[in-house]
Amino acid sequence: MNDPAWQAADVLPASPPGGAGDQSSAAAARLVLGMTLRRLRHAAGLSLATAAEATGLAATLISDLEQGLGSIALRDVAGLYTTYQVDDLGDRATLLGLARQANLPQWWHRYRDLIPAWFECYLGLEQAASLIRSYTAQVLPALLQTPDYARAVIALTHGDAVRPELRQRVELRMSRQLVLHGPHPPHLWAVIDEAALRRPAGTRTTMRAQLRHLISACDQPNITICVLPFR
Repeated sequence: MNDPAWQAADVLPASPPGGAGDQSSAAAARLVLGMTLRRLRHAAGLSLATAAEATGLAATLISDLEQGLGSIALRDVAGLYTTYQVDDLGDRATLLGLARQANLPQWWHRYRDLIPAWFECYLGLEQAASLIRSYTAQVLPALLQTPDYARAVIALTHGDAVRPELRQRVELRMSRQLVLHGPHPPHLWAVIDEAALRRPAGTRTTMRAQLRHLISACDQPNITICVLPFR
């Protein structure tokens, strides 16, 4: 495509200053790009169907881009901003720069064969959040599970999975928990139903270690755990 904005995008730094090349910046770029594309489509007075017809892109692809889902191709973004009559080269370069930032490799990509597309977006938000609120009624929060407890729960929900897959799913869950122990961790506010505390997963040893882990987690300044009792 003969568009100077393509050249402008090529000279943008792969990782903007200030450490923005981490997981949170990629997730933020994906969200900002999606919201901007949706706003531009609405400003152009186009529905998903008419935008798809004008660009030759599938309406589902455009919808996924606007929701921050799926892969992002620069040519698709360029086709959309051309259809939406975005003429300013700076604005075009910004959109392409966001697309490049959103495509930076993220640690969970090696688990892509295990997770749906929508969950990739969730993982990105989880990494970018400053506050995470959760309520669990059946099992304990994924961010507070021990490996043995996680293995027992995952084995129940993915009983047909082979052992290597189960191991990968446990690894994925444990890797998510690293967000709570970084230099600037989010605050986790977890409300746990009493039923989740009383429902056994795995052996008694597993549950004992899990409960001790929850008690230990309460000592972290960025973790607040509340229990919703039966009464």
